[in-house]
Amino acid sequence: MLAGLLVAVAAQACHDNVIRGLGPIMVRSEAPAQALRLTPMPRDPHLLCPNESQFRFMANVVSVWARETKPPTYLLDYQMLDTRVAYAAGLADGWAYEVSYNDRRMVKVGIDQLAITFHDSIGFSNDGHDEAERDDIRISVPSYGIEMDDENTPLYARSFEATLTRRLTDVGRGIPDSALSLIVRKSLQSASPFENGSVDAGLELSMAWPMGRNFLYVNLAYTLFGTSRFVAVPLKDKQFVGMAAYEWRVVHDESFLMQYLYTEGVVPNLGNLSEPAHELYIGYKWRLPDVTVELGLIENLFIYNNSPDFGFSFGLVYPL
Repeated sequence: MLAGLLVAVAAQACHDNVIRGLGPIMVRSEAPAQALRLTPMPRDPHLLCPNESQFRFMANVVSVWARETKPPTYLLDYQMLDTRVAYAAGLADGWAYEVSYNDRRMVKVGIDQLAITFHDSIGFSNDGHDEAERDDIRISVPSYGIEMDDENTPLYARSFEATLTRRLTDVGRGIPDSALSLIVRKSLQSASPFENGSVDAGLELSMAWPMGRNFLYVNLAYTLFGTSRFVAVPLKDKQFVGMAAYEWRVVHDESFLMQYLYTEGVVPNLGNLSEPAHELYIGYKWRLPDVTVELGLIENLFIYNNSPDFGFSFGLVYPL
């Protein structure tokens, strides 16, 4: 009984000492070159308190249309569903952990026309997407002899991830709250035979600055990959990822978020697929008594033929 009382007191003190927002949007890079390997999740440095745990669910669907035609370098035309189921818990003395199952796969969910209509409405070019067959699956990289469609092996990746996080600072006084995470990913099954069974690992520094009732979040991550090839295409074996998000607290339990993700290019000598991917996420979060719900919109920036063309994100967090 005494031990339980001490844990409860520690958990209450944990909440009393930290000003918390609702956290970044639960969405990772959906850039094509990252479809099969470890992609760090945006993280809030405010950890779960001792004796707290959560069930977390994420489902994102994106339309990818990316091509370089002069000279013909690649064509990527598909839709992807990215799902993640996770259990997270707080530990004593500023530690927390998370375990997750991840599934990414090609799907046909009819969002190509939504992407085209959205881009038309805001005056963005569709780069020929509006002239192509809707909801098709085509991956072509002629220089490596890769030609994939919905009649042969689709792209998919299943993996298990484990994350251990240590709180670094939560004292305020003009310096950010911060935490450092070690992430390990084990590939379970993949469309690429080189990926099956491989292990990736990374470090991620997460920071948050309270700004009145609002928050600024910044994440910096560096990842080492256990495989350096997708089918016949060589890939870099390390990568830098950066994220910045701003949370506007509309009311106490609702927030509007704008989030930017920078992902270093990992495909050498393949046109714009070798360049960094820039992704923008705009979302809204509601914290209800029994669940936190988030909805978001996904759009690419700056370089439009190496990252998701358009998409939606959805997330749930249940306290247990």
